[in-house]
Amino acid sequence: MGGDSIKRFIRYFIWTLVIILLLYLGTEIQLRLIDYQAQYFNAVPLITFNVFFPIFMGIIIRLPQLLSEKIHKKQLQVDWVKLSVIGIPSLCVALSPFLILLNTPLFIRLFVIQLISSDFSLTSLAGFISVYLILDSLKVNLILNKV
Repeated sequence: MGGDSIKRFIRYFIWTLVIILLLYLGTEIQLRLIDYQAQYFNAVPLITFNVFFPIFMGIIIRLPQLLSEKIHKKQLQVDWVKLSVIGIPSLCVALSPFLILLNTPLFIRLFVIQLISSDFSLTSLAGFISVYLILDSLKVNLILNKV
């Protein structure tokens, strides 16, 4: 292993530990919010956390690569096809639990309740995928300096 390989290994190892720590903390917060919901009959904090935590984790996992591309002076462009076909619709699914809290028609609320009845796993996955793909759809091109 060369010096660069060791640095990369350490960087990935530390980043993996950070992600594991964030997942552990997220699980702890979620368990406390479940207790809060049971005690006070208020689901808003738990729904909000279950929507935004996967989105946050998607940002955290994609951010280092985006920053690396920005540091290497690459020009950002948007992949509109990936963004519109996968990113935006999955973000809508991820944000759908908020429709329960809004004054939406009953059939929409029932659909959303059915959608999230599997313990938020579908909407959590959609939140993670949507943000990761939205950030991934920011294509970068190397800026070529012409002399």
